Amino acid sequence: MRATINPKAVRAIAPWASKNSPRRIITAIKIELIPGAYRLVATDAYGLAVIEGKRQGNGEASLTVDASALADQLKESDDYLIIDTETMMAYAGKRNHAESTEYLEQSKEYHRAIIKLRDVEGSFPEWQKLIPDEHEPTTTEAVAVNPKYLKKACKLVSTIAGKQAYTMRICLQSPTKPALFWCDIKHLQTLARMVVMPIRENDSIPTYC
Repeated sequence: MRATINPKAVRAIAPWASKNSPRRIITAIKIELIPGAYRLVATDAYGLAVIEGKRQGNGEASLTVDASALADQLKESDDYLIIDTETMMAYAGKRNHAESTEYLEQSKEYHRAIIKLRDVEGSFPEWQKLIPDEHEPTTTEAVAVNPKYLKKACKLVSTIAGKQAYTMRICLQSPTKPALFWCDIKHLQTLARMVVMPIRENDSIPTYC
């Protein structure tokens, strides 16, 4: 079976896999093909990321492939990635927007061959136990914030910390109260604190004044 997925999703999730671990299975990306969709999962045993996207086709398959071996071969210009589950090959390239997904999946000669996918043996962690279903009741309500402010918060702290390691702490108070971010950069005796206002149901962002 051949299935087209978003290469940007692979590049985004690859850093969440462990770089060097005796548990080789967590150096992998788990690729799940389900009817009409794909799912990518990666973890280093401390953090977990799951990316889901739409695709065409109803076939089902599950692969666990070496994260770096796949992601390192992807170019920023690639806008499609075709996984061939039978040959364990991946193909990528720049899409001619007149070409349909079906055409891309059926035609091998126009793609840039990426790599013979490295299958990683072992049982991938049961990640489903960590993430509740969106319809399940939870003890807290989700807080929606503008992602550009998350990037600004990380940029602010990383600029101060330089190459030194730091930890960002996050406190989500409630869907109507600001989300608090703070970082104690001890080697510089600096405390950085940031507040991000939540996005309300009408997508408006409340201001401080």
